[in-house]
Amino acid sequence: MNSVTGNWIHKSGVTGSGSWNFGSEKREDIAEIYGNKGKISFSVFDEVPIKLEQGSFKESLIIKQPENIQFFHVQNIKNHLVKNSIHPSTGSTALHTSWVLDNILGNTNKIRNKL
Repeated sequence: MNSVTGNWIHKSGVTGSGSWNFGSEKREDIAEIYGNKGKISFSVFDEVPIKLEQGSFKESLIIKQPENIQFFHVQNIKNHLVKNSIHPSTGSTALHTSWVLDNILGNTNKIRNKL
């Protein structure tokens, strides 16, 4: 499978949609969040500015990624083990992510049997 699209409604009523195409003619890494007052756009993997657009107001923010992209994840694991803090990514959040992806792909019976 080269492409996946999904549309959903959050409990708050906010709608969402996503499109992932791994077989397109060019590589693009763009996430856009639209609101009633503007838009935020950013890249997940590329080091490009985060852009905020609100009417005629436009702002760009550059956040330098760490040399080791997994730095913060590893730091959170260490804190979880050593400082008794809770890592933001848990088995429950992973299960929820699997549930979302399985619902987008139509594999609901597989995940339903695990819950």
